[in-house]
Amino acid sequence: MRNADGRKRAGAPLALAAAALALIAASYLFFDRPLAALARGLDPALVGFFGAVTVAGRGIYWVGATGALAALLWLYGRAVPQASAARAWARRGLLACAVIAAANVAGDVLKLALGRARPVLLVRDGIFGFFPFHGGEGWYSMPSGHAVTVTAAALLAARFWPRGRWLWALAALVLLASRVVVGAHYPADVLAGALVAWLAVRGVIAAAHARGLAE
Repeated sequence: MRNADGRKRAGAPLALAAAALALIAASYLFFDRPLAALARGLDPALVGFFGAVTVAGRGIYWVGATGALAALLWLYGRAVPQASAARAWARRGLLACAVIAAANVAGDVLKLALGRARPVLLVRDGIFGFFPFHGGEGWYSMPSGHAVTVTAAALLAARFWPRGRWLWALAALVLLASRVVVGAHYPADVLAGALVAWLAVRGVIAAAHARGLAE
């Protein structure tokens, strides 16, 4: 019974990843073009709102903020011996910084390798699809870097503050949707970014646990 339960737990992540890949493929084949066309016809005020919101998903901001917070809390914990909570949150901040940085590096490598054309190229030149290792900003559509960052941050927030997990999920969904609304990405790009983030969170936390660096 225990072995069977263990196999089920081990197989669940694989099944989830496979389902995510199937959803990404379905979006690419059936939904990306029509939803990109729909986004082009949205009200400019709505696009402007999401354009302001989407800035919050830049990876460099999150890496810098979590790294700086971890450093400040660590210094405070060193200066005040009884501040054990500060030291614990410093470790969490460092873990968050490592996860988001690793996820973004993986995302950037995939962007180059896949070479997916952005929606603007479909509108301007009728170009749609993958052009591996093409290079250039217009060919870095999949995965969405903002989606990588936002999903990783939301998963970490749910881990550290589980009571607010629905709030983190809602905030992440708004930011993920913003990438399609502003015309920067297709839905499949956003889904791919979320998958990369989920894998990075699992991988980095597992590695940290193995070395006794995570709770």
